[in-house]
Amino acid sequence: MAIKDIVKSINKEHGYKITSDYWGRIGAICKRYGEKTVEEAVMSSSPKNIPLNSMLNIIEKKCQYILEHGEIDDLAISFLNLGDEQ
Repeated sequence: MAIKDIVKSINKEHGYKITSDYWGRIGAICKRYGEKTVEEAVMSSSPKNIPLNSMLNIIEKKCQYILEHGEIDDLAISFLNLGDEQ
């Protein structure tokens, strides 16, 4: 999945309008963790009514978890989503 597909997924699944600044941040996350890892993190994130910056922080934490522990399971999802609902 390319960066543009990840941006489309975030836009479609989570309803965020992605500006050029966020394109750059998403690109940096993809470069740091790999597009496949970012895709998995985005797909495991449920839509929330929080700012895009907070959502990208959650996605980045999930990417770190995936690289350190492999697959992300239900327990990890609930742990990484702790405190992000508003």
